[in-house]
Amino acid sequence: MLAACNFEVPSSSYLAETKLLTVLIEVVELGELNPDRVGVPSDVPMAEAMPHDRLAFEAYVVDRNGVRIPSAELDSLWFQCGTLDCGEALLDSPLLDRDCSELEDAGLAWDMDVICRLGRGDGVFEFQLPELGQLMTEQRVGTYHGVIAWEGRSAQSCFEARRAGDRPLDRCGFVTRAVKIGPSWWMLAYAETIGLQSPIPLPQIPAAVFLQAANRVPEPTFTVTIDGQLRGVWPEQTSFEAEPGARISIDSQYDEAKQFLQSYFLGIPVDSTGQEWLFQPASEVLGEVPYSSNAIVWTGYEPTMERPYPLTWEFVVDEYADPGTSRILLVYFDDRYGEGVATFEFEVQK
Repeated sequence: MLAACNFEVPSSSYLAETKLLTVLIEVVELGELNPDRVGVPSDVPMAEAMPHDRLAFEAYVVDRNGVRIPSAELDSLWFQCGTLDCGEALLDSPLLDRDCSELEDAGLAWDMDVICRLGRGDGVFEFQLPELGQLMTEQRVGTYHGVIAWEGRSAQSCFEARRAGDRPLDRCGFVTRAVKIGPSWWMLAYAETIGLQSPIPLPQIPAAVFLQAANRVPEPTFTVTIDGQLRGVWPEQTSFEAEPGARISIDSQYDEAKQFLQSYFLGIPVDSTGQEWLFQPASEVLGEVPYSSNAIVWTGYEPTMERPYPLTWEFVVDEYADPGTSRILLVYFDDRYGEGVATFEFEVQK
């Protein structure tokens, strides 16, 4: 198929090899803080955490066919970077060699501002968030770094090879994952009870703002059209049939009522003193990132660009394709770091 003269393979959205697409996050166990933040009961994962919650990172790795690699076949290594960027600047830092769980035994504080090594797992890694720190109180977005390895390689060897500047880094994936910490306003009130300073004077925060619910992963539906004919709606339908040369359109929809429940408040300073604030309701910004495999390619020009919803995604099936299975994957997200993955399977038939 790849030898077909008219088939151009994009470098970023096309799955030419095993790839780490994203890391999903979920609060799997609530701590004791602000139990009312669950809001309207829902089976959708909570993607905004507070100190003392138990948080899960789930690596989403697929092979070149778009098939997800089971978590048990992955190896992972995780670091907490506080509010700092977990990129190259911290790569050689000895702080990454400190085990978070051993800091307190050494007489050092472990809170959400500290840089340290969280631990190792397979494709799913769980840990309990430590206490709030002053920097996290001010910024309310935590950064974490994950090293993911597959096909028998260890995450530790990937990390050491990257530190040493080795290239290429075969069977390795690296990700810096932001996590929204909050809801912000209730947490600022909590911060002052443990001796931290809120960046917003608490009397400036209206009572209703303290009731903001925690963010949850978006719940999209995707309408699939092939050559102008409606073929089904994901997630109710995930498998489809297509012929070589077919054009596939996928439209994203997000339920307005559910999105209304995901509204949140923005704090806007009135002047440069930081003593007067205005709070306004805001709606989430939503979007998707496309990937495809085998006989299917995205027809867009900027494969790595994260574009806001609503969108119609256009794909084409190679007109010279042999019969077989191809897949499209859409990583959907909101602007508070909730993410999910939708998979569409297409059986290409002559």
